[in-house]
Amino acid sequence: MPMFPAVKETAPPPQTAPLQTPTIPRRNIPPLLRPAAIQIAEYVRQHYFIEVSNDVTVAMLMTPSYWGNYLAQLRRHDIVEVVRQDGAIDLQLRVASNADGMVKMILRQNRDSTREAAPTPAGDTRQTLETPEGYRIKPTPGQGTYYVQLAATGATSRTGLPTKDAAIEFAIKHRAEAEKVADTTGIVS
Repeated sequence: MPMFPAVKETAPPPQTAPLQTPTIPRRNIPPLLRPAAIQIAEYVRQHYFIEVSNDVTVAMLMTPSYWGNYLAQLRRHDIVEVVRQDGAIDLQLRVASNADGMVKMILRQNRDSTREAAPTPAGDTRQTLETPEGYRIKPTPGQGTYYVQLAATGATSRTGLPTKDAAIEFAIKHRAEAEKVADTTGIVS
């Protein structure tokens, strides 16, 4: 008697088609928000509150240069609640950008009772290249370029400008932009 039983040969398994995943036509799939797009708000932005004096207007609040003392503190998407002492203004602003020594705001909610009209900004019509008030033009040591500095805060708004005239031109444009009032027409309280 053999020690091992006889092995019976079997036929190979029949060939089958590979499995296919059913496809859904792309037109039936709604667009999806990308993964990890949602963030916890307290990690992305800050919420600030300020009470301003009775002489402050909405136009002043929408002027980028008004926020010059808060360049280091305010970041894009931060929320700033503003209430005037007499209660005539109660609004919420969002920081749209903080660059070049300016903080640009977007009016989010306006609950003011006076509904002040924003003045039309006047363009800068200067023809001579004089450094505008509130700015300093300085050479960058060892680089042969110039930079523009805000006199009130000492913040540098632009570096690497090739000539002094280019730096003055930038300062003139910067000042015009900083004094421009955001358009608040059509905003519903």
